[in-house]
Amino acid sequence: MDISRFFDVESFVHNTIFLDVMSPWEPLERLSSYLNSYSDGTAIQDIPGGAHIQNPKKVFVGKNVLIEPGVFIQGPCIIGDGSEIRHGAYIRGGAIIGRECVVGHASEVKGSILLNGAKVPHFNYCGDSILGNDTNMGAGSITANVRFDRKAIYAFVDGGKIDTGRTKFGLLLGDTAQLGCNVVTSPGTVLDKGVLIPPYTHLKGLIAHERESLES
Repeated sequence: MDISRFFDVESFVHNTIFLDVMSPWEPLERLSSYLNSYSDGTAIQDIPGGAHIQNPKKVFVGKNVLIEPGVFIQGPCIIGDGSEIRHGAYIRGGAIIGRECVVGHASEVKGSILLNGAKVPHFNYCGDSILGNDTNMGAGSITANVRFDRKAIYAFVDGGKIDTGRTKFGLLLGDTAQLGCNVVTSPGTVLDKGVLIPPYTHLKGLIAHERESLES
């Protein structure tokens, strides 16, 4: 499946993690090794007052990044230029945060990739997921990333059932797609570019139709 169906990675600094993938969730398999081998930049030097940085030699922060008091960041982690990590945010288990992203109050990002402009701003959980460019998780929206039986997660794409081989896999949110407040996505949910999801919705499988809204 062509990654370009979901994400434009040309302007993403870390786009090599998307090269020659066989499936759009394969970058999650590469995430740990990419982060652990990353050395292009300067690890965080001065820890902002009131923030807690674990393994700071593996936390790479770009220019003009806001890190507010009360933040917890666990390396390895990369945070791109102009991003905001707001009070009460929790980044753990390895993550790549692109340029001008937001991880907000009481939001947790774990084992995920946020492309440029992705926002996880209020009371969100983003686990083992990829959020596309200029996406938004509405307040209280959650990605479930583990099955109750702990078995491998299937993705349902274009009428087919695909074994991802992953026991932890949350959401693929295509570029400019948005989740309304208090949306919950089942493990392995995939959204095409531009899809808008109304509040209080439970999603699973493939939500298709580029530039269309479930509200229309």
